[in-house]
Amino acid sequence: MPALIEKMMQRFKQIDAERMQGLPFYNVNLQVEALGFEEIAEGYIGALITPWFINLMLLFKQQPQKAVVVGSKVAHTLPSGIYDFMVGEDEELGRYDFISLASPVSIYKTQQQAQAFAMQRLRNYLTSVNAEQVDEHPLVFVDRNEKKVSRRGFLSGNT
Repeated sequence: MPALIEKMMQRFKQIDAERMQGLPFYNVNLQVEALGFEEIAEGYIGALITPWFINLMLLFKQQPQKAVVVGSKVAHTLPSGIYDFMVGEDEELGRYDFISLASPVSIYKTQQQAQAFAMQRLRNYLTSVNAEQVDEHPLVFVDRNEKKVSRRGFLSGNT
């Protein structure tokens, strides 16, 4: 296992032991585990299971130079499309970007259930979409700042 992934595992095990155990959303049936990490240009991408979340994690080999606010969203291109990742930061790990796959994780009764879920979601993100699927289901980008039209406005022509 690459040192960066091992460092992440050790850090989240430390957070588990020092801060998380005993909290109401903590699932005693799960443990910290890194799954399916692959090397990519920026660093490593894979799934992280903890007793309080399952995340898709992007760890950077070298910390990005561009300053971004923790908690903000940044877009990353994966084989299956473009996704918004949240920016996280830890004093020992530095910046990492993530997508929450499950939180809380109380529905998982065993580590194996969490592993199966995490690996399926990871495969979905890291598998290319073929051209036929893209043609059948084109991406639609929505401007979230666009003024919403009320039903009454639409029916009366005041859009």
